[in-house]
Amino acid sequence: LGFPVFPNAQIPMPRDSGYTALTSGQQATEDTIRKGAANCAVCHGDPDGSGPITAPAQGDLILAQPLRHTCGSCHDDVNWGTPYTSNMQTMGSQASDGNCTLCHTQSTGPISVEGAHRHPLLDPTINPGLDIAVSTLAESGTNNGDGRIDPGEKVAITFTIQDSKGVDVDPSTLSSISTVISGPTNNYNLLLNDAIPVASLTGSPPFTVNVPQKVILDYVGDSTAALESFVTSRTPLWTPTSSLTSVQVRTATSGGSSTLSAAAVLPVNYVDVGDSTGFAHNDYVVLADGVMGSEEYLRIQQVDGNRLWFSSPASTTYAFGPQFAHAIGTTVKEVTLTTKTLTTDYTVNAATGTITEVTEFGATNAVLVSYTTDFVMPSTYPIAINGSPGLDQSSGKWTGLPLAAGTYTFGMWGQQNLTLALYGESNSYRNVSLSHNVDFLVGATSVIEPYDLISSGNNCQSCHQDISFHGGGRRGFDTCVLCHGTAGSEDRSQYVAANAPATPGTTVNFRTMLHKIHRGEDLAHAATYELVGFGSAAWPNNFGTSTYEDVAFPSFSQGVGNCATCHGKSAAWEDPAPRNHPDGQDVPTKSWGFTCGSCHDSDAAQAHIDVQTSATGNESCAVCHGPGRDLDVTLVHKVR
Repeated sequence: LGFPVFPNAQIPMPRDSGYTALTSGQQATEDTIRKGAANCAVCHGDPDGSGPITAPAQGDLILAQPLRHTCGSCHDDVNWGTPYTSNMQTMGSQASDGNCTLCHTQSTGPISVEGAHRHPLLDPTINPGLDIAVSTLAESGTNNGDGRIDPGEKVAITFTIQDSKGVDVDPSTLSSISTVISGPTNNYNLLLNDAIPVASLTGSPPFTVNVPQKVILDYVGDSTAALESFVTSRTPLWTPTSSLTSVQVRTATSGGSSTLSAAAVLPVNYVDVGDSTGFAHNDYVVLADGVMGSEEYLRIQQVDGNRLWFSSPASTTYAFGPQFAHAIGTTVKEVTLTTKTLTTDYTVNAATGTITEVTEFGATNAVLVSYTTDFVMPSTYPIAINGSPGLDQSSGKWTGLPLAAGTYTFGMWGQQNLTLALYGESNSYRNVSLSHNVDFLVGATSVIEPYDLISSGNNCQSCHQDISFHGGGRRGFDTCVLCHGTAGSEDRSQYVAANAPATPGTTVNFRTMLHKIHRGEDLAHAATYELVGFGSAAWPNNFGTSTYEDVAFPSFSQGVGNCATCHGKSAAWEDPAPRNHPDGQDVPTKSWGFTCGSCHDSDAAQAHIDVQTSATGNESCAVCHGPGRDLDVTLVHKVR
């Protein structure tokens, strides 16, 4: 059983002395132990009543009266009749409880009861806290000044970065500042997942910048035998003197070579080839070599049979997929790219996107530029996170459809890397802010409609105290929902190591994933529900299992069936709202099937859902389960 309280559940307590000398297996065991239940106040309450948890009737006794049988219930490797050595200190044998407070004081020192159980991320002397606050979001670049962000317009934001005491934080101390745009709020689809380069933030706060976007492998032309200039397809280029702008030149053609076995119809993040022999992860390829207006360059993320996957908006190091449609028979060739050096080989005019040769790149060599520029609101929805053909419009995925009018959400958060040296060991932590989310209007609409499928992200904290995943780099529901609330978002199996379990079409959208995880052991197929997640190995793996048969929702009233536990005052769960695109789509969205079927996953239940879905994709669920019907959702989930 895992203690589901963050940060302890996922981010371990500090290492004990001698950790680095352990074997990998011993370290894995120690890592599990360090994620144990150490946040005593969650159950006992805050002794002084200063925190968010009610003070216990017994006051500070949990800190002031350590006892052998109490402490030994967690620290079960202690034999009280023999000396015990840990972290370069030795405790003698203890015949009674009388000596405990001589060393384990209430709150002073690293082995005090309070100090030893305080997670570093909850200790203000180690983690000063981080808060990013967006004060304004407005149209930028060429725009019509109507207060909305329309296709073709840029987005300007003004924000501050401070610690938990309201003191300004130098942006250069941050390791990253992430930005996401999703919308509309009634059916989130991801538009942007990128980062603001910390090096670009200069001067005094508040900072005002356009929301950025990376462009990967922009083909700007072929070099000739004379020194010349090339112009990028997007402008301006952000901080070109840093690693944010790189120039690569094609210097060889060798390795894998094939042709498309199926047409590449946009938008898509893969191509199918007749023969994948010679192609591998990280290889650069050229499509339509030498064909004017169609030639383009990509980097392979994974070779899956005869399918070459490129990437998705979850990655910033790979081109997302072809930018041009390609017919069957189009050539696909592996190429070698050589990186050029700024000043030595070329100069950059950031405003105009002009790359000028200083040293000849080589006659006929293709020139490719990767850079950060201003995000421009698209006219159609891009590829979903880790999108594949495994999910279609029935999941709510609007890839390729026109941008719908409505309320969209911009989210922004940052993180600092923290290092804690203790007991001769080094510990790495992340000081991560919550996402500051700002809703804004797109298209012909005038009323902000916030995301309301749950009443508040604070509902999660009633059990978890906090939420932190992806190695501690994402924190809080408002951060998570920007990506995991998006329709058509999928597990990451096609982008990780080849030995990752296959999970085709497995969505990481919260309306499926969170229901399944919390349903846990009560799922009919708990043993086979598996996610690869962010990295390799099964995720979240915080509770010692790669599947979810050991996870139980700790509600004694009705378990996960008590929908209000998470949804709170929101009535969204009582009658799943339609998610169809306003301009029409080929297949209706299964508002009921994806949501209800995530918990009701038995073969019989799935067959029932299929039977109640017509050949055209329309659902009849509301006939029996709609408001006021005999099997109303609120009735069958009523707490008894």
